[in-house]
Amino acid sequence: MKTSSRTVMDYMQELANVDPRGIGRLRRRFQIAEGTPDEILLELAGLIRTIWGSPVERRKQGIVKILTLILKMTFTTPIGDLQNEGAPWLANTFEVLLDSVKLVEKMAVCENPECATPYYFSKRNGQKLCGSDVCVGWAQRQAKAKWWASHGIEWRHERAKQKGGKK
Repeated sequence: MKTSSRTVMDYMQELANVDPRGIGRLRRRFQIAEGTPDEILLELAGLIRTIWGSPVERRKQGIVKILTLILKMTFTTPIGDLQNEGAPWLANTFEVLLDSVKLVEKMAVCENPECATPYYFSKRNGQKLCGSDVCVGWAQRQAKAKWWASHGIEWRHERAKQKGGKK
C-alpha cells in the first residue's frame, strides 16, 4: 500500500493545530500509544507550526527534524503492521518524507488572526485563508471596510447629489 498524501496532510494539519486538550483525539486518530509523552507531541506540534510559516526551503529542512521526532514516538501497532492497521503514513518513512517535501509548498497560514485552526494546506496558489466560513466572513468584512475607507466619501457625496436632485 502506498502512503496516502491525504493521510500525511491530515496528520500534519491536525498536529499543527492541536492544543494540549486535543492530544487524546490525536492519539486515537493516528494510533499513537499512550506511552508517548505529551511533551514529544507538543514539541512536534510546535516544530510543525514553526516551519509552517517559514520559507519553502526551510520547511524542507524542518521535515527531516519532524520525522526524527515522529520516529521517537511509541506506537500501539508494530511498524511492520502499520499498513494493515490504518496508519500507512508511517509504514514507509521514505515515502512519508517524499510526500511531506511535496506538500511543503502547499503549507499556508490563515490570515485571519482569530482563526481557530490557522495551519492548513492551500488548494490553489495565492490562497490566503483556510476556507472556513468564519474566515471567509472575516475577509469579506475586511474587503468591505477597505473599500469604504478608500471610496466611501466619494460614494456618499455622489449619493447625496443624486438624492438631492430628485426632491
